Amino acid sequence: MEKEKKRIKLYRRRRNSNTVVVLVGAVALLYIVAQTVYAFSNHYVTVAATRVTVEDSIECSGIFIRDEELIENVTSPTVKHLASNGERVKKQSQLAVVYAGEAALETSRELERLEAEVTLLRAALRSAGDYSDTARLDQQLTAAMRTLSSQVKDGIVTDAKDTAEGLREQSLRRAAGSLETETLREELEALERQMSALSNQVSGQTRSILSPATGYFSETVDGYEGILTEELLETLSYEQLVGLMEDKPRNVPENALGKIVRGFSWYFAAPIDLSDARRTRVGAKVTVRFSQTGETVTASVHDIRRSDDEEHALVILTGDRFTSSIVSMREQEIDLIFGSYTGLKVPKEAVRVETETRTDKDGVETTITRIGVYIMSGSFARFKEITQIYEADSYYVVKQELNSASASNALVMQDLIIIQGKEIEDRKVLK
Repeated sequence: MEKEKKRIKLYRRRRNSNTVVVLVGAVALLYIVAQTVYAFSNHYVTVAATRVTVEDSIECSGIFIRDEELIENVTSPTVKHLASNGERVKKQSQLAVVYAGEAALETSRELERLEAEVTLLRAALRSAGDYSDTARLDQQLTAAMRTLSSQVKDGIVTDAKDTAEGLREQSLRRAAGSLETETLREELEALERQMSALSNQVSGQTRSILSPATGYFSETVDGYEGILTEELLETLSYEQLVGLMEDKPRNVPENALGKIVRGFSWYFAAPIDLSDARRTRVGAKVTVRFSQTGETVTASVHDIRRSDDEEHALVILTGDRFTSSIVSMREQEIDLIFGSYTGLKVPKEAVRVETETRTDKDGVETTITRIGVYIMSGSFARFKEITQIYEADSYYVVKQELNSASASNALVMQDLIIIQGKEIEDRKVLK
């Protein structure tokens, strides 16, 4: 009996092993058959043509070179700035006021607050008891609120502050229609008397700081002011610039109010590879995007100077747009954009070169070469010529024909570009 049980177990084990072998063989056979069918069948893979915009650009670091003049020997803690960062100022215009003490500075701040209230009251007085311009003020208030919302969202602080002040004045004028003129006039006279008294208190306790030159005011001082000058720009080499960027200035003045950026132009010098420098030329327009602020400006290539090893180059850019951030920047990372291209994206593996031989009436044969792609149009394949305007690693950007004579047979958005398939011909049935 015991032997019989062992024999049955052994039989079942062998039968299970045979079943596994058969199943594995069947799966392998099915895989081979499927691959064979796929290999001999004409399988088409398509991708839709999409519209893209790409930038031909590089990332690099550089440094601003400007004609700058320091405003030094301002050591008092009771200084009130009158010029804002990036503001255009004239020579001998007032940049700041130094007060004799903290009490005089506080009195000055109170005067500013009263001046703002007086301005608002005068605006309200013009509209008191007048309901005729209510609709117009409502429209102005709505527009101002939209502008303020957009400025706050974009982080434009200086403009937002000015817009908020205007909105406050318009709101008071809107509400002044129901106010009594006499009450407003009495309040205005009281504030003016208070202002007069405070002005007498600070009289003779101030010293004005004037601009030494015409230019743009900047509060930022970094020690490069006497080093990175327009005079240095004339002889600056790639090796010198790299050394300047590695060796930071040690003597940064501590008692300076700021500086004046003179002139109407700035320069930006950047060390880059020579292969990248060859993508542009002196006098060409380029776009510069500053990584720190995201601000984009148009600049011109002022000069290109090769390094001693002939592998790198110094590119000097120049521009004339000044903002509060530009006058304060020094060393910056930028995107140097040589060009921007908009068109249809075509995978490289989809591009075909077709040749056609034509014979004219005199029997002369001419071979025509056409570059394009095949698309799936319903059940047919159609050949469409393309014009390349930019090459990326895995695709081309091609011109999107819209108004030309050949636009009817041009590649358009959402065309199904064939990127894989065999024996494709123009007008051939695919399905």
